[in-house]
Amino acid sequence: MNADNTTAKQYRSYDHAQKQRDGYDFTIDYDGNWYYHSGALAGPIKREKLAALFGGAGHGFMAGKGLLIDEDGKYWLRSPDGQYGVDVEDVPFVIVDYSCDSNGDLVFVTNFDEQVLVRESGDVFLKEEPLCGEPVLYCHVRKGLVARVSRAVFASLIFDGVLDEADAGYVLHCGTHDFTLGVLS
Repeated sequence: MNADNTTAKQYRSYDHAQKQRDGYDFTIDYDGNWYYHSGALAGPIKREKLAALFGGAGHGFMAGKGLLIDEDGKYWLRSPDGQYGVDVEDVPFVIVDYSCDSNGDLVFVTNFDEQVLVRESGDVFLKEEPLCGEPVLYCHVRKGLVARVSRAVFASLIFDGVLDEADAGYVLHCGTHDFTLGVLS
């Protein structure tokens, strides 16, 4: 099942010089698109595999590395060449699909095709979305990095009966697992 319709990406325009003055070499926009702010190559990073590598998705020497968040909530891209500031408009990843696997486990898929296994209720949480102010689902990906569940996946979770509203708030059901999300306070 693919919850998102495939459409052409729309990239934003940034003042790259201002971003660099503010200490950012990269930006991750609200939709999870990456931008580089230096030199002749300033602009969107259109090679998904390169952006995924920076984000630490996939396999190989950068898997689980690259993008990190420090104790002050600032994002950094760490590479063998150095450390670079990253401006993140909401969260660095977007959940674009999900499944309940053969064990009844809930598995989210990020915009970089990284699979995130939901193990306990705390792995998924409700938070007010910055653009519309509505409660949306977010999930922990790894090492303090978080993904926002896309609107299309959120709608599919409801339509497929995986997400229900209960007296105690929202509950995710997958196989024999129930994840209580509570309510947005």
